[in-house]
Amino acid sequence: MTVTETMTNPQRILKAASTLTSQGAAPFSAESLVVEAWTTCPTAFGLRGYEAKHPDCNKSLCLIVGKRGLVAKGYLKRVGPKVYALTPQGQRAAEQCNGTEPLLPLEAKPAEPEKGIPVKLSRFLEAAQESDAWIKYDEGRVKEITVTDATRLWGINQLTGNRITSAMQTFTDELRELEMAADGKAVTREGRVIEPSEVRALANLHDTLLGRFERCIEVMKRRKGA
Repeated sequence: MTVTETMTNPQRILKAASTLTSQGAAPFSAESLVVEAWTTCPTAFGLRGYEAKHPDCNKSLCLIVGKRGLVAKGYLKRVGPKVYALTPQGQRAAEQCNGTEPLLPLEAKPAEPEKGIPVKLSRFLEAAQESDAWIKYDEGRVKEITVTDATRLWGINQLTGNRITSAMQTFTDELRELEMAADGKAVTREGRVIEPSEVRALANLHDTLLGRFERCIEVMKRRKGA
């Protein structure tokens, strides 16, 4: 019986992640991991009735995310929307899956070295990185960012008067808190390591949009209904 045949499905996922990493494809998308796992073992990850032809993404994703998934157990880390990478703990487990070490059961405890940031900062970063302003900035389309994109990033698109000033101050304060917390070892509530460079990029985006839309913000503050 081969090593692959004795593996559990989570271990097969780790083996697929290790293969992608060795090919220089890390970090890898969820879709890439799904396909690689299916390629490794179609019977385990194939669509029912069509195992040899099509992967079933649900069979793989349920082992990656969720309370009992490989991310929660500390073997994979989320580094972006639907983008993952092996943790050091995951890499060690993957080496066992590759047959270089005895195959041991995966432990259900998370990796420890990183520290979690407060939930409000985790939500703040997630919301910012899901905004149209961030997406355009991240794709190098800064000139396409509109005032509507900016106000939604700041959470002021439905506000007027002094409430805008207060909301802008809250955004700035949380951004500064995030800058202090993100030292390279901080993680979001989903276990993703926060890189200092992405926080600096968000701060740069904030400053850029403040300079571009300063007059628009002042006009919004003068609206009635504050």
